[in-house]
Amino acid sequence: MSTPMIKLLRKNFKDDEIEALTMQKATYEILETNPNLDNVYYFNFFKIGHFGSIKYLFESFRGKYDVSITIYPSYPKHYHVLSYLIGAKRRIAHKFNKGYFKEFHFLNTDLINAEEDKHNVINNVNLLKPLDIVISENEIKKMNLELYLTDEDEEKGRIFFEENGIDYDKAIFIHNGSSRVKKGSEKRRLPLSKLKELINLILRKDYQILFNIGPEEKYMKKFLIENFKSLIDKKIYLVEGFRIREVASIIKRCKKVFVTDSGIMHISAALGKETVCFFGPTDVRKVHPWNTKHEIITAGFECSPCYWHYSMREFECNHSEYKKNSEVFPCTEKIDIKKS
Repeated sequence: MSTPMIKLLRKNFKDDEIEALTMQKATYEILETNPNLDNVYYFNFFKIGHFGSIKYLFESFRGKYDVSITIYPSYPKHYHVLSYLIGAKRRIAHKFNKGYFKEFHFLNTDLINAEEDKHNVINNVNLLKPLDIVISENEIKKMNLELYLTDEDEEKGRIFFEENGIDYDKAIFIHNGSSRVKKGSEKRRLPLSKLKELINLILRKDYQILFNIGPEEKYMKKFLIENFKSLIDKKIYLVEGFRIREVASIIKRCKKVFVTDSGIMHISAALGKETVCFFGPTDVRKVHPWNTKHEIITAGFECSPCYWHYSMREFECNHSEYKKNSEVFPCTEKIDIKKS
Protein backbone atom coordinates (compact mmCIF):
# COMPACT_ATOMS: atom_id res chain seq x y z
CA MET A 1 0.00 0.00 0.00
CA SER A 2 3.03 2.22 -0.46
CA THR A 3 3.18 2.36 -4.27
CA PRO A 4 1.15 5.59 -4.66
CA MET A 5 3.56 7.26 -2.24
CA ILE A 6 6.57 5.87 -4.12
CA LYS A 7 5.16 7.17 -7.42
CA LEU A 8 4.72 10.66 -5.97
CA LEU A 9 8.22 10.57 -4.55
CA ARG A 10 9.67 9.74 -7.96
CA LYS A 11 7.56 12.43 -9.65
CA ASN A 12 9.03 15.08 -7.35
CA PHE A 13 12.59 13.72 -7.21
CA LYS A 14 13.21 12.64 -10.79
CA ASP A 15 17.00 12.62 -10.63
CA ASP A 16 17.49 11.28 -7.11
CA GLU A 17 18.22 7.70 -6.16
CA ILE A 18 15.24 6.03 -4.47
CA GLU A 19 15.67 2.62 -2.86
CA ALA A 20 13.57 0.32 -0.68
CA LEU A 21 14.48 -2.17 2.03
CA THR A 22 12.05 -4.89 3.09
CA MET A 23 12.13 -7.89 5.40
CA GLN A 24 9.40 -9.81 3.57
CA LYS A 25 10.22 -11.79 0.42
CA ALA A 26 6.81 -11.26 -1.18
CA THR A 27 7.11 -7.50 -0.76
CA TYR A 28 10.54 -7.61 -2.36
CA GLU A 29 9.18 -9.50 -5.36
CA ILE A 30 6.37 -6.98 -5.74
CA LEU A 31 8.64 -3.93 -5.55
CA GLU A 32 11.66 -5.20 -7.52
CA THR A 33 9.97 -4.45 -10.87
CA ASN A 34 8.64 -1.01 -9.85
CA PRO A 35 10.20 1.54 -12.24
CA ASN A 36 9.98 4.27 -9.61
CA LEU A 37 12.63 2.53 -7.50
CA ASP A 38 16.31 2.33 -8.40
CA ASN A 39 17.06 -0.64 -6.14
CA VAL A 40 15.13 -2.93 -3.80
CA TYR A 41 16.81 -4.91 -1.02
CA TYR A 42 15.51 -7.91 0.90
CA PHE A 43 16.93 -8.99 4.23
CA ASN A 44 15.35 -11.44 6.67
CA PHE A 45 15.96 -9.51 9.90
CA PHE A 46 13.92 -11.94 12.01
CA LYS A 47 15.92 -14.95 10.89
CA ILE A 48 19.37 -13.34 11.02
CA GLY A 49 19.02 -11.81 14.49
CA HIS A 50 20.18 -8.56 16.07
CA PHE A 51 23.95 -8.76 15.59
CA GLY A 52 23.80 -9.92 11.98
CA SER A 53 21.14 -7.31 11.16
CA ILE A 54 23.14 -4.43 12.64
CA LYS A 55 26.26 -5.61 10.77
CA TYR A 56 24.28 -5.73 7.51
CA LEU A 57 22.84 -2.24 8.01
CA PHE A 58 26.22 -0.68 8.80
CA GLU A 59 28.03 -2.37 5.94
CA SER A 60 25.33 -1.81 3.32
CA PHE A 61 23.54 1.43 4.14
CA ARG A 62 25.23 3.49 6.87
CA GLY A 63 25.57 7.14 5.78
CA LYS A 64 24.26 6.45 2.27
CA TYR A 65 20.96 8.36 2.47
CA ASP A 66 19.75 11.91 2.93
CA VAL A 67 16.20 10.81 3.80
CA SER A 68 14.73 7.63 5.30
CA ILE A 69 10.96 7.06 5.23
CA THR A 70 9.42 4.41 7.49
CA ILE A 71 6.14 3.48 5.85
CA TYR A 72 2.83 3.05 7.66
CA PRO A 73 1.94 1.24 9.88
CA SER A 74 5.42 0.83 11.37
CA TYR A 75 4.71 1.18 15.07
CA PRO A 76 7.20 -1.20 16.82
CA LYS A 77 10.62 0.05 17.90
CA HIS A 78 12.74 -2.09 15.57
CA TYR A 79 11.59 -0.09 12.52
CA HIS A 80 12.69 3.19 14.10
CA VAL A 81 15.97 1.80 15.40
CA LEU A 82 16.69 0.49 11.88
CA SER A 83 16.05 3.92 10.36
CA TYR A 84 18.31 5.53 12.96
CA LEU A 85 21.14 3.06 12.40
CA ILE A 86 21.09 3.70 8.65
CA GLY A 87 22.05 7.26 9.55
CA ALA A 88 19.92 9.32 7.16
CA LYS A 89 19.96 13.05 7.91
CA ARG A 90 16.16 13.15 7.92
CA ARG A 91 14.11 10.26 9.25
CA ILE A 92 10.38 10.47 8.56
CA ALA A 93 7.76 8.30 10.27
CA HIS A 94 4.33 8.50 11.90
CA LYS A 95 3.43 9.86 15.30
CA PHE A 96 0.96 7.62 17.11
CA ASN A 97 -1.01 8.43 20.25
CA LYS A 98 1.40 6.24 22.20
CA GLY A 99 4.89 4.78 21.89
CA TYR A 100 6.94 7.97 21.54
CA PHE A 101 9.50 6.85 24.12
CA LYS A 102 8.71 3.17 24.62
CA GLU A 103 8.89 2.39 20.89
CA PHE A 104 11.71 4.83 20.14
CA HIS A 105 9.68 7.05 17.82
CA PHE A 106 11.77 9.96 19.11
CA LEU A 107 14.67 8.68 16.99
CA ASN A 108 13.00 10.21 13.94
CA THR A 109 13.52 13.82 12.89
CA ASP A 110 10.05 14.31 11.37
CA LEU A 111 6.84 12.77 12.73
CA ILE A 112 3.53 12.98 10.89
CA ASN A 113 0.33 12.40 12.84
CA ALA A 114 -1.12 8.99 12.02
CA GLU A 115 -4.78 9.27 11.00
CA GLU A 116 -5.93 5.94 12.35
CA ASP A 117 -9.40 6.13 10.88
CA LYS A 118 -7.97 6.52 7.36
CA HIS A 119 -6.68 4.02 4.84
CA ASN A 120 -3.02 3.00 4.89
CA VAL A 121 -2.56 4.47 1.41
CA ILE A 122 -3.55 7.93 2.69
CA ASN A 123 -1.26 7.65 5.69
CA ASN A 124 1.66 6.63 3.49
CA VAL A 125 1.22 9.54 1.10
CA ASN A 126 1.03 11.91 4.07
CA LEU A 127 4.59 10.87 4.98
CA LEU A 128 5.77 13.08 2.12
CA LYS A 129 4.58 16.30 3.77
CA PRO A 130 7.99 17.08 5.36
CA LEU A 131 9.40 16.99 1.81
CA ASP A 132 6.83 19.63 0.74
CA ILE A 133 4.79 17.10 -1.22
CA VAL A 134 1.25 17.82 -0.10
CA ILE A 135 -1.85 16.70 -1.97
CA SER A 136 -5.49 16.52 -0.91
CA GLU A 137 -7.19 13.38 0.24
CA ASN A 138 -9.44 13.54 -2.82
CA GLU A 139 -6.37 13.51 -5.06
CA ILE A 140 -4.88 10.59 -3.15
CA LYS A 141 -8.11 8.66 -3.70
CA LYS A 142 -7.59 8.95 -7.46
CA MET A 143 -4.26 7.14 -7.23
CA ASN A 144 -4.17 3.38 -7.74
CA LEU A 145 -1.96 0.71 -6.26
CA GLU A 146 0.69 -0.32 -8.78
CA LEU A 147 2.03 -3.74 -9.68
CA TYR A 148 4.39 -4.31 -12.61
CA LEU A 149 4.54 -7.77 -14.15
CA THR A 150 7.36 -8.88 -16.44
CA ASP A 151 6.81 -10.71 -19.72
CA GLU A 152 7.96 -13.87 -17.93
CA ASP A 153 5.35 -13.36 -15.21
CA GLU A 154 2.64 -12.88 -17.80
CA GLU A 155 3.73 -16.01 -19.64
CA LYS A 156 3.41 -18.09 -16.45
CA GLY A 157 -0.20 -17.00 -16.06
CA ARG A 158 -1.03 -17.59 -19.70
CA ILE A 159 0.47 -21.08 -19.68
CA PHE A 160 -1.34 -22.04 -16.46
CA PHE A 161 -4.70 -21.18 -18.03
CA GLU A 162 -3.84 -22.77 -21.37
CA GLU A 163 -2.51 -26.06 -20.00
CA ASN A 164 -5.48 -26.52 -17.67
CA GLY A 165 -8.10 -25.44 -20.21
CA ILE A 166 -9.44 -22.74 -17.90
CA ASP A 167 -12.09 -20.36 -19.24
CA TYR A 168 -11.22 -16.73 -18.42
CA ASP A 169 -14.90 -15.87 -17.98
CA LYS A 170 -15.46 -18.71 -15.51
CA ALA A 171 -12.26 -18.45 -13.46
CA ILE A 172 -12.72 -17.62 -9.77
CA PHE A 173 -9.63 -17.14 -7.59
CA ILE A 174 -9.78 -18.05 -3.88
CA HIS A 175 -7.21 -17.15 -1.25
CA ASN A 176 -8.00 -18.09 2.34
CA GLY A 177 -4.78 -16.96 3.93
CA SER A 178 -3.02 -14.36 6.01
CA SER A 179 0.51 -13.55 7.04
CA ARG A 180 1.75 -14.98 10.34
CA VAL A 181 3.94 -12.00 11.18
CA LYS A 182 1.82 -11.50 14.32
CA LYS A 183 0.61 -14.30 16.58
CA GLY A 184 -3.03 -15.20 15.99
CA SER A 185 -3.10 -13.66 12.53
CA GLU A 186 -3.94 -17.04 10.97
CA LYS A 187 -7.26 -17.05 12.88
CA ARG A 188 -8.54 -14.32 10.55
CA ARG A 189 -9.07 -16.99 7.90
CA LEU A 190 -12.38 -18.63 7.12
CA PRO A 191 -12.82 -21.93 8.98
CA LEU A 192 -12.61 -24.98 6.73
CA SER A 193 -16.35 -25.59 7.09
CA LYS A 194 -17.09 -22.11 5.68
CA LEU A 195 -14.47 -22.58 2.98
CA LYS A 196 -16.17 -25.80 1.90
CA GLU A 197 -19.48 -23.97 1.77
CA LEU A 198 -17.97 -21.21 -0.37
CA ILE A 199 -16.42 -23.68 -2.81
CA ASN A 200 -19.69 -25.57 -3.22
CA LEU A 201 -21.56 -22.31 -3.75
CA ILE A 202 -19.19 -21.28 -6.55
CA LEU A 203 -19.21 -24.74 -8.16
CA ARG A 204 -23.01 -24.76 -8.27
CA LYS A 205 -22.82 -21.66 -10.45
CA ASP A 206 -20.62 -23.60 -12.92
CA TYR A 207 -17.43 -21.64 -12.31
CA GLN A 208 -13.90 -22.99 -12.22
CA ILE A 209 -11.93 -22.41 -9.02
CA LEU A 210 -8.27 -21.49 -8.87
CA PHE A 211 -7.26 -22.06 -5.24
CA ASN A 212 -4.08 -20.45 -3.95
CA ILE A 213 -1.76 -22.67 -1.92
CA GLY A 214 0.92 -20.32 -0.62
CA PRO A 215 3.63 -21.09 1.96
CA GLU A 216 1.18 -20.49 4.83
CA GLU A 217 -1.70 -22.48 3.29
CA LYS A 218 -0.12 -25.90 2.72
CA TYR A 219 -2.59 -27.64 5.03
CA MET A 220 -5.47 -26.55 2.81
CA LYS A 221 -4.22 -28.78 0.01
CA LYS A 222 -4.95 -31.81 2.18
CA PHE A 223 -8.41 -30.39 2.95
CA LEU A 224 -9.16 -29.90 -0.76
CA ILE A 225 -8.03 -33.40 -1.70
CA GLU A 226 -10.08 -34.96 1.12
CA ASN A 227 -13.25 -33.06 0.20
CA PHE A 228 -13.00 -32.44 -3.56
CA LYS A 229 -10.62 -35.11 -4.86
CA SER A 230 -12.68 -35.92 -7.96
CA LEU A 231 -12.76 -32.25 -8.98
CA ILE A 232 -9.05 -31.48 -8.65
CA ASP A 233 -7.66 -30.50 -12.10
CA LYS A 234 -11.20 -30.63 -13.50
CA LYS A 235 -13.08 -27.87 -11.71
CA ILE A 236 -10.61 -26.94 -8.96
CA TYR A 237 -7.03 -26.02 -9.84
CA LEU A 238 -4.30 -25.62 -7.25
CA VAL A 239 -2.12 -22.56 -7.62
CA GLU A 240 1.08 -23.63 -5.89
CA GLY A 241 4.81 -23.30 -6.38
CA PHE A 242 4.59 -19.89 -8.01
CA ARG A 243 6.38 -16.67 -7.10
CA ILE A 244 4.08 -13.88 -5.96
CA ARG A 245 4.14 -11.95 -9.27
CA GLU A 246 3.36 -15.18 -11.12
CA VAL A 247 0.37 -15.63 -8.80
CA ALA A 248 -0.59 -12.05 -9.68
CA SER A 249 -0.44 -12.96 -13.37
CA ILE A 250 -2.91 -15.77 -12.71
CA ILE A 251 -5.18 -13.49 -10.68
CA LYS A 252 -5.10 -10.93 -13.51
CA ARG A 253 -6.77 -13.47 -15.80
CA CYS A 254 -9.58 -14.37 -13.38
CA LYS A 255 -13.09 -13.02 -13.45
CA LYS A 256 -13.40 -12.47 -9.70
CA VAL A 257 -11.40 -12.92 -6.49
CA PHE A 258 -12.63 -14.22 -3.11
CA VAL A 259 -10.14 -13.43 -0.39
CA THR A 260 -9.53 -12.82 3.30
CA ASP A 261 -7.72 -9.72 4.57
CA SER A 262 -4.24 -10.37 3.19
CA GLY A 263 -1.55 -9.28 0.77
CA ILE A 264 -3.33 -11.15 -2.03
CA MET A 265 -6.34 -8.86 -1.45
CA HIS A 266 -4.15 -5.83 -2.21
CA ILE A 267 -2.66 -7.52 -5.27
CA SER A 268 -6.19 -8.09 -6.53
CA ALA A 269 -6.93 -4.39 -5.99
CA ALA A 270 -3.73 -3.35 -7.79
CA LEU A 271 -4.86 -5.44 -10.76
CA GLY A 272 -8.31 -3.83 -10.73
CA LYS A 273 -10.12 -7.11 -10.13
CA GLU A 274 -13.59 -7.36 -8.63
CA THR A 275 -12.91 -8.58 -5.11
CA VAL A 276 -15.07 -10.18 -2.41
CA CYS A 277 -13.40 -9.78 0.98
CA PHE A 278 -14.08 -11.62 4.23
CA PHE A 279 -13.17 -9.49 7.24
CA GLY A 280 -13.04 -10.41 10.92
CA PRO A 281 -11.01 -8.54 13.56
CA THR A 282 -9.24 -6.00 11.33
CA ASP A 283 -10.37 -2.47 10.49
CA VAL A 284 -11.95 -2.24 7.04
CA ARG A 285 -11.37 1.53 6.95
CA LYS A 286 -7.61 1.06 7.02
CA VAL A 287 -7.07 -1.87 4.68
CA HIS A 288 -10.04 -2.36 2.36
CA PRO A 289 -9.24 -3.05 -1.33
CA TRP A 290 -8.11 0.28 -2.74
CA ASN A 291 -9.77 1.74 -5.84
CA THR A 292 -11.33 -1.42 -7.19
CA LYS A 293 -14.87 -2.78 -7.20
CA HIS A 294 -15.24 -4.78 -4.02
CA GLU A 295 -17.68 -6.24 -1.51
CA ILE A 296 -16.92 -6.49 2.19
CA ILE A 297 -18.52 -9.38 4.11
CA THR A 298 -18.39 -9.50 7.90
CA ALA A 299 -20.34 -11.26 10.65
CA GLY A 300 -21.44 -7.87 11.97
CA PHE A 301 -20.09 -8.34 15.49
CA GLU A 302 -20.31 -5.20 17.62
CA CYS A 303 -16.83 -5.90 19.01
CA SER A 304 -15.27 -5.91 15.54
CA PRO A 305 -12.82 -4.52 14.65
CA CYS A 306 -10.97 -5.46 17.82
CA TYR A 307 -7.55 -5.26 16.20
CA TRP A 308 -7.75 -1.49 15.92
CA HIS A 309 -4.31 -0.19 16.87
CA TYR A 310 -0.97 -1.20 15.37
CA SER A 311 0.60 -1.21 18.84
CA MET A 312 -1.14 -4.54 19.45
CA ARG A 313 1.53 -7.25 19.39
CA GLU A 314 -0.82 -10.08 18.51
CA PHE A 315 -4.37 -10.86 17.49
CA GLU A 316 -6.44 -11.60 20.58
CA CYS A 317 -10.14 -12.18 21.16
CA ASN A 318 -12.25 -11.53 24.26
CA HIS A 319 -15.54 -12.70 22.78
CA SER A 320 -17.50 -15.06 25.05
CA GLU A 321 -17.61 -17.76 22.33
CA TYR A 322 -13.87 -17.78 21.73
CA LYS A 323 -11.61 -20.52 23.06
CA LYS A 324 -7.82 -20.45 22.76
CA ASN A 325 -7.78 -23.69 20.76
CA SER A 326 -10.43 -22.39 18.33
CA GLU A 327 -9.60 -22.76 14.63
CA VAL A 328 -10.56 -19.15 13.92
CA PHE A 329 -12.03 -16.14 15.67
CA PRO A 330 -15.84 -16.06 16.18
CA CYS A 331 -16.12 -12.99 13.92
CA THR A 332 -14.87 -15.08 10.97
CA GLU A 333 -16.55 -18.32 12.04
CA LYS A 334 -19.98 -16.62 11.97
CA ILE A 335 -19.63 -15.04 8.52
CA ASP A 336 -22.60 -15.85 6.29
CA ILE A 337 -21.10 -17.28 3.10
CA LYS A 338 -24.42 -16.96 1.28
CA LYS A 339 -23.94 -13.17 1.31
CA SER A 340 -21.11 -13.63 -1.17
